[in-house]
Amino acid sequence: MTGKGLFEKILKYTGYKPITKQLMLCYHHIGNTEHDPWNMYVSKENFNSHCAILNQYFTVLPVNAIFNKSGIHSEKPIIYLSFDDGYEDNFTNAFPVIKKYQLPITVFLCSKIFTDQKLYWWEVIQEIFIAERILPGRLTLNVNEELKTWILSENDSKTALYFALADILKASTIDHQNEIIRALIFGQILTLMKNYIPKSVKSRFVK
Repeated sequence: MTGKGLFEKILKYTGYKPITKQLMLCYHHIGNTEHDPWNMYVSKENFNSHCAILNQYFTVLPVNAIFNKSGIHSEKPIIYLSFDDGYEDNFTNAFPVIKKYQLPITVFLCSKIFTDQKLYWWEVIQEIFIAERILPGRLTLNVNEELKTWILSENDSKTALYFALADILKASTIDHQNEIIRALIFGQILTLMKNYIPKSVKSRFVK
């Protein structure tokens, strides 16, 4: 299969219709994990396969090439490789593969994480609700001056709560996100959940 054929397959799969034959592939995690509610992980083996195909059939350019005023000329479809958030496995697992194929990448870092040394909010609620932990049967939380209650009797309800909280936190300011997370860890439910919240969450999220 040619690069053009692969490019068309990618577009058909994603439903994306670019004006030119250029596409940016965005990765988050490279590695394996037991819990991946957002499908953010790509195994090292699959990532190696991705890079081998990209190296053979595509022209891979750094993202800043987009701003090249003289234009980009390539007989092959153009791909930009990027990584969001700057997770450690980008360096430990992805970089050796990138180096092997000599592919340029762009990493978009969340700089605040380096000064605060805190977990991302989605990692906090994942550690609490998605990981295999025993939780109290009911959770009541004050969200925007409204009491919301969830029943946590089954695994599927835990997953539903995770995504419900994710929707709330995504739409919240940073201060409100911190307020909700602190309520989860140190608020009223602490008396019920203090034995279930891992120390890594409590110590890394709140100083």
